[in-house]
Amino acid sequence: MRRPIALAVAAVLGSGCNRTVETLYVQQLESPSFSNPLVTRDLVIFGSDEGGVYAYTKDGNRKWQFNPNLRQVFSAPAWDGESLVFFGATDQNVYAVTAETGQQVWSYRTQDRVKGDPTYWNGMVFIGSYDRHLYALDARSGRPRWTFPPFPPPEAPGGRKGAPAPPLAAEQPAITAEFSYSKPLVANGMVYVGNLDGHLYALDAATGVMRWRFRTGRGARRGEWA
Repeated sequence: MRRPIALAVAAVLGSGCNRTVETLYVQQLESPSFSNPLVTRDLVIFGSDEGGVYAYTKDGNRKWQFNPNLRQVFSAPAWDGESLVFFGATDQNVYAVTAETGQQVWSYRTQDRVKGDPTYWNGMVFIGSYDRHLYALDARSGRPRWTFPPFPPPEAPGGRKGAPAPPLAAEQPAITAEFSYSKPLVANGMVYVGNLDGHLYALDAATGVMRWRFRTGRGARRGEWA
């Protein structure tokens, strides 16, 4: 028998140090949620362990639920400030849905689970995957602008190297571990993101070219993190 899971929303009332918390509403969910909620102008949107992605109005009514058959959504959704919401899932996909209705606009499949939080910036969505790559996806189409590190060109028939399908950044000297949990930060045209190899990476946001990396610790061996 499954325990009921609830969404609770509270408001802080008063000013100064003497603040009281008032519960505005509690709504039962179909599964636990480990996803930090996104708050748009009108909605609270978050992922769940077995129930896809939910959107609630600020008075506590469920407005939509996206694909309850998804595997876990740990991602904290990102918003373009207008109409689109982005998140990753452990079914290896990155999704874009409309904020208003939850209708899918596009999906992009990586090569492993996607648990990290996406970042929206200047028409692009930056998100990491367990496949050891960071992706910059076009926010409107879902097509990759670049990947870091870049994937090698696919082999053409006969064993010859073919041209890469999406435009990729120049070759990098970095061999990374998983981009599993770090949320990319974009500032002044640079993407900053941590990696389980124990490095902080700084990449050109437009091209994905690595500008520098800083070692923060010993990092993790592949397979140590779930």
